[in-house]
Amino acid sequence: VMKNYGQNIHLTDSEFVVVEADESDGTVFKLIPNYLIYLNVDKEHLDYYRSLSNLQNKVESYIRKLIKKNTKIDTTKINKIGEAQVDLNKMIIQLKSKISKINNSEKKVLIEMLSNPGKTYSRNQIGEISNISQERSIDVMITRLRQKIEMNPKNPKYLQTIRGSGYVLWIE
Repeated sequence: VMKNYGQNIHLTDSEFVVVEADESDGTVFKLIPNYLIYLNVDKEHLDYYRSLSNLQNKVESYIRKLIKKNTKIDTTKINKIGEAQVDLNKMIIQLKSKISKINNSEKKVLIEMLSNPGKTYSRNQIGEISNISQERSIDVMITRLRQKIEMNPKNPKYLQTIRGSGYVLWIE
């Protein structure tokens, strides 16, 4: 309870809300703020997390989730991958004079990868993003995306395989 106000909340006309929360039972990670100041991570709540490493991993994962939430690309504008123009709103890719349609799974993967260029995604991550569970189906989807965005899909410049790790999208 805040002594100045006699209660644990003070509402004003401000567009901002300040919340002091701790990670004692994991409920803090359900908050989805636009801004975050994370002051410290210490051993105080190891009874819940079992190890400092588990707590630190949870905090890092939470921060990555918030960064991802706040760095989505604008799906209403044309995004460029090399010479390919990606229109996520119309769900098409134009490469030179060729126009190719993309499906919902491809769109989800492109949104994620365009939001995080240079980040490597494992097959499992691509599967979670696209809701595709079969590894072979994921490989086929990547091959089809390459055919839509690459001048030379057999020697890709932008949507590359990182052996043993997954796939990465490079944009210029």
